[in-house]
Amino acid sequence: MTMDMVLLAGTIHNDENPPAQALGISGERISALGSRADAARWSSADTQVVDLGDAVITAGLSDPHSHPLTGLEWTSGLDLGQVTDADGLAEVLTASCVAMDPDSWVLGWNLVPQVLGDVDDAAGFLDRVCVGRKVFLRLHDGGHSAYASRAALSYANVTGPVDLGPLAEVECSEDGRPTGALHEEAVDLVGNAVPQPPHSERAAAARELLAAMAATGLTATHALDFSEHHLDVLRALDDQDELPLFYRCSPVCEPRHTEAERLQFVEWLKLGGKRWQVEGIKFYLDGTIDNGTAWLKAPDCYGAGTTSTWHDLGAYRDAVSFFAAQGIPTATHAIGDAAVEYALDVLGPVVATSSAAHRVEHVETLSSEQAARFADTGVIASMQPCHCSHFLTVDHSDVWSQRLGRDRALRAFPQRAILAAGGQLALGSDWPIGPFDPREIMASACLRRPPGQPDSPPIAADQAVTPREALRAYTRVPAVIGGREADEGSVAVGKFATLTVFASDPLAVTPEQLAGIPIVGTLVRGKFEHRAY
Repeated sequence: MTMDMVLLAGTIHNDENPPAQALGISGERISALGSRADAARWSSADTQVVDLGDAVITAGLSDPHSHPLTGLEWTSGLDLGQVTDADGLAEVLTASCVAMDPDSWVLGWNLVPQVLGDVDDAAGFLDRVCVGRKVFLRLHDGGHSAYASRAALSYANVTGPVDLGPLAEVECSEDGRPTGALHEEAVDLVGNAVPQPPHSERAAAARELLAAMAATGLTATHALDFSEHHLDVLRALDDQDELPLFYRCSPVCEPRHTEAERLQFVEWLKLGGKRWQVEGIKFYLDGTIDNGTAWLKAPDCYGAGTTSTWHDLGAYRDAVSFFAAQGIPTATHAIGDAAVEYALDVLGPVVATSSAAHRVEHVETLSSEQAARFADTGVIASMQPCHCSHFLTVDHSDVWSQRLGRDRALRAFPQRAILAAGGQLALGSDWPIGPFDPREIMASACLRRPPGQPDSPPIAADQAVTPREALRAYTRVPAVIGGREADEGSVAVGKFATLTVFASDPLAVTPEQLAGIPIVGTLVRGKFEHRAY
């Protein structure tokens, strides 16, 4: 038996016991596992032998929830994450405008809601600060909320209230004039009017971003969005063998979509290339807690949060059933407890009869009793730990906690409750809302605080997971989500040689150390896409 490549390492975590130290690859698949002594019999003159020393090999890390190409659009312009008040924002924007052409758009992102929360006329404020320029600033939640200047609103022909769904809103003053605040689907009214860079710039930015993701150990990412204008970038990178990881993306099915449009989504699911694929359908059942648009069982402390994205909840059930009946997996955005509960009501019976996996995204506040329903229904919980560890505060002074109140804030991001009841948990980034580095995310899930900040108290520490559980949530469970567990998600003979190589053992270090383990390499189906040895 000879191999195309043999990897030698200190430890190879695999489906056998004990761990191996050698792995043989033939073509795209793992063809042998064993000791270093065994590996001597696998090699021929044509075999590439890579000795990784004491490095540790695991199954390839896979992010089940991100927004790479859309995120590049969302993160255009100024990173406003460090701005804390309106005066600080005015200072940053004024300085930026000095060197800009008067006709250029002033773009920003990552703004926290309290910066302009007390400004009644944000559009007028932005017009004054930027001297009539078109200004568009996304909040830290990406696609859920934004502010626009009067010039930008006028350019996009946004002149008053809109009817785009129960949570979409162009905030207006008593005289019907837009204040500049945009929520949910209304964000795209201005966002879609912002000029896009040329193809060459978009492709270069995507190449750089995806390479950075691969350098953190990622071998796949799943964009829970899809736009036809992304196809030229995906096809160009794939044709030039410049996709360093697998890129999967899902169209979003909204209440407004007709049966004909749903059939078009099914056609889109046939699109793909060597390393990209349109896969699965995404739904939104609610918005965000910070925005007052999450669907809660009881109103938030401001009286908001009582409505779903879907006026007709039966239509959501019908849409899910339409796709599930064709073996198409679904992902439902459900942040509030009422949204999660209804998603489980719908998805539970679907899972029992569907050949595909179905999941609920986010799950930010939930009782232990509700958390147990993930195990009962077989629905997968897909969560983003850094949304908890990086954005919430133990004293509940953050916007999320202020809206929910202390009792519900104590139930934040119930990872442990879901696992303890026997449910399946996937972990991901939701980049650019949170960081994309899986080491930081896994560590945050274990620490319930940002790694590197030992003085920061953990948020709901009883909901922490172990490093082994976090690794499983980045390997095996994403494979189950995609129906690929026979080929991916663990290291075993016959499976694809899609692997992450750590400098030290992620299962033998503290969670704090896990965040900083160097990545020695990533392989996608037998090919190194990142190497640091």
